[in-house]
Amino acid sequence: MCDRVLCLFTSGYDPNKQTGASSTEGLEALRIFPKGFDQAYIGVGDFYAANQLDPGYVQEPTERLDVVSGRLRLREFPRPAYSNAKG
Repeated sequence: MCDRVLCLFTSGYDPNKQTGASSTEGLEALRIFPKGFDQAYIGVGDFYAANQLDPGYVQEPTERLDVVSGRLRLREFPRPAYSNAKG
């Protein structure tokens, strides 16, 4: 499987830009990648640009939620905290 859903931002084209909104590929904000036929991984950030910087490292989201660069903020957690994950 290699289908992806991408959310891209674009602006006026600048031939001097290799990545970002004014490049040929645009600024990737979100990538949804099907890990298999029963699950999808969500990548936040510009995975295209990350792959240009280090082609052997990033490639695709590797978790249910994968932030390629930057920080993640979770504003609120349920009280009481619980998990139904199976160990």
